[in-house]
Amino acid sequence: MSCTKPGVAELADALDSKSSARRLLIPPHLCSRFLKLYQQERPCGFQRCASLLILAHREVIDKLKKKAGCALLVLALLVPAVHAQERKAYTVPFHSVNGMILLDAQVNRKPAGLLLDTGANNTLITPQAAGLGVKLDALKPTNTSGSSGEYMKGRVDLRLEKRHWIEREVLIMDLSEAGKRIGERVDGFIGQDLLREFFVVRIDYKAGAVEFEK
Repeated sequence: MSCTKPGVAELADALDSKSSARRLLIPPHLCSRFLKLYQQERPCGFQRCASLLILAHREVIDKLKKKAGCALLVLALLVPAVHAQERKAYTVPFHSVNGMILLDAQVNRKPAGLLLDTGANNTLITPQAAGLGVKLDALKPTNTSGSSGEYMKGRVDLRLEKRHWIEREVLIMDLSEAGKRIGERVDGFIGQDLLREFFVVRIDYKAGAVEFEK
């Protein structure tokens, strides 16, 4: 009986119509079943059908490789966006004075010592560090556990190592009394409003640094 030689592309299309789970690796029993059905439709020799199946399978694999290449390209483009969402850590050196942590910072591009104060609701900066010539009633402790003083709102350029805030809103206060109690000039307090911008704040006393993880 004469037999028309089936095309490889035709057989590849038949294989490609299988579910995506069976395209890459077709189990042997499925290959055998496919060959038997294919022989019934086209009475060719088993060896020829097997060869055609192998060639067609390779063609399907090539198609999948091209699709996978596109998927990898899309993934490569997405990777920077994923890394961009990863947390960043900023390590800020400090020195300790009478048990207080003074961060080595910059206010308006000038060196400043900022006290790490987890009990302060707001970040405070002195008029001198902010470059203002105003006079305010100094922050002083009250009869209760708190403290009070005159303040005004202002904006400064604030930098903690590589973390930079431009026109950061702060409270301007005279902290001269606080500096006297500590024994060193204090240019400001880092308060909870700034600390809440970070996921984790770690204090490494041995390294003399505070790590801010954002």
